[in-house]
Amino acid sequence: MTLREPEAGGPAAWKYQSALPDVIWPAIPSGDGATSLGILLQLESTQWLSPDRLLEFQMSQLEPLLRHAFSSVPHYRQAWSGLYDPKAPLTRERFSSLPHLTRRELQENFDALKSERIPPAHGSVAEARSSGSTGSPVRVLKTRVTQLMWNAFTLRDHLWHRRDLRGKLAAIRHGVPTGEFAGWGAATHGVIATGPSVVLGVREDIDAQLRWLQEQRPEYLLTYPSNLAELVRRSQELGVRFAELREARTLGEVLPEEVRQLCRTVWGLPVADMYSAEETGYIALQCPQHEHYHAQSEGAFVEILDEQGRACSPGEIGRVVVTTLHNFATPLVRYEL
Repeated sequence: MTLREPEAGGPAAWKYQSALPDVIWPAIPSGDGATSLGILLQLESTQWLSPDRLLEFQMSQLEPLLRHAFSSVPHYRQAWSGLYDPKAPLTRERFSSLPHLTRRELQENFDALKSERIPPAHGSVAEARSSGSTGSPVRVLKTRVTQLMWNAFTLRDHLWHRRDLRGKLAAIRHGVPTGEFAGWGAATHGVIATGPSVVLGVREDIDAQLRWLQEQRPEYLLTYPSNLAELVRRSQELGVRFAELREARTLGEVLPEEVRQLCRTVWGLPVADMYSAEETGYIALQCPQHEHYHAQSEGAFVEILDEQGRACSPGEIGRVVVTTLHNFATPLVRYEL
């Protein structure tokens, strides 16, 4: 049998980290790292399920979530009065009868939307705030469970796009500490050895950002679509190229097709986009083979609804309504982004 060298990108080249200094291979990850990998293993299976089977699993997770929300969250006890019976089997129709939670309601009723009995088994609780990029920041509570799910979906994104985690990641964004860091963040920390990461504030002017990228020479760039467009246009004007860059990643805004095309034409790079929100976690990730998106059904129940509140048909544009499946601290049920 002839063994092949691992590919430059993808899990075959990942170097797993062991929590035990004298057990190098196979690595024994830390508790949270092992949990994230365990979730990722399940995601590798569930991503192939049919829509009907995915819906079955989602409804099975929604049942305990809704019972918990109704019994322990003041807002839902009042809003669902006469609409929700925790003893009745949950169906798609019953779920669809529940009212939407608006962004304004979340902003104005933070305390009333907190659970009075967060399950102790869900671990430590912390407050998270959105960046306020829309001008309307929101607050939610999150638990260790929601962080573990975030980590697993991040690993899925790396896996799908076969990133070489040994490379250097540069991020230009707001709301996070700037500087140089030893790894790529919480999802890989203590699980997979990575190259370094560097972070710059997005408020720096475009020329300063370009100079910084020239100095840092990263393999991967993470920023907002609008900022990426400005970087590519300005680099074209100045004749600046980044030979080491392998992929541009975007988040936080709608990614127009013209920005994808611009990046391909000028930099010769693909763009991998993600759709997430601070309060909900991952909503959809770009397909590794096409430029459309896959809803992250294992973490969120995503509805696209028309003006009458009915599910949109393929090709129709509608409102995004998200239910987070694992946040028992601030449950977001039919939250209208």
